[in-house]
Amino acid sequence: MTQQALLDTAPWQGLDPTVLASADPVPTMLNQEERQMYYWLARDYLQDAGTIVDLGSYVGGSTACLAAGCEAGGKSSAIHSYDRFEIHNAERKARLLSLGVPDFLDADILPAIQTMLSPWKSRIHLYPGDIRKMGWSRGPIELLIIDAAKHANTGDHIASTYFPHLIPGRSLVVHQDFLNIRQPWIAAQMSLLSAYFEPVILCGQDCMVFRNIAKIPDNVIAHAQIAPMKTAPYLKALRKITETLAPMVGQRPLRRILKSAKAHPNIRSAHQLARAMKQKNS
Repeated sequence: MTQQALLDTAPWQGLDPTVLASADPVPTMLNQEERQMYYWLARDYLQDAGTIVDLGSYVGGSTACLAAGCEAGGKSSAIHSYDRFEIHNAERKARLLSLGVPDFLDADILPAIQTMLSPWKSRIHLYPGDIRKMGWSRGPIELLIIDAAKHANTGDHIASTYFPHLIPGRSLVVHQDFLNIRQPWIAAQMSLLSAYFEPVILCGQDCMVFRNIAKIPDNVIAHAQIAPMKTAPYLKALRKITETLAPMVGQRPLRRILKSAKAHPNIRSAHQLARAMKQKNS
């Protein structure tokens, strides 16, 4: 069976949920299918050809799934996990504590996350802070998880910083929010980079996985920067991907993304876009 034929069968869907028992105590916003896919990719897809980068791991749930998969598959891959690792919302903090997260002082949840991820501490590296201020110099990336492109400028930084280190023909990029109507710039950017990526998995409601198929020249990545892009090319990119991905995804979710961008073409922040949508509907 070819690599793509195996992915087409979605083997992670048939996993016994108990394989994720060691990762279950670590809270996550991923749904069960997504958790199983992360685990399966780490256990069965990766070949230790590069490292794993998890951008936007919240309180470590996605990192735990990846680590459990690596351990089960006997992989040596390191996992580099990035987030602010801060919780400022009192209600959210109370919710996490009710789920068994160790208590933490003020907003700093990093010590609690380190405790929860301690079963895999030898392979996990945590980087607290603003992703936009961080670079990458740790070699090839075999699996890149992106759940941090809540602003177009963050997505631009991710593309320019991490995409050059992907392994053509092997590396996968998981866009957790690809079909999220509050983040249409993700689809626009992947549209502009469509010659260098092929869609391989649609998982859950919003998650899309792409395989890197060719090395991306720096000037192409520069051309695909969304934050400074004018409205016309931005919407053009979204129209293009709406047409090309429709057979795989269906037209409705892609049209919703395009509609969102048309209604608020100059907003490139998920928080601001959500607020604008709420105001429009009130």
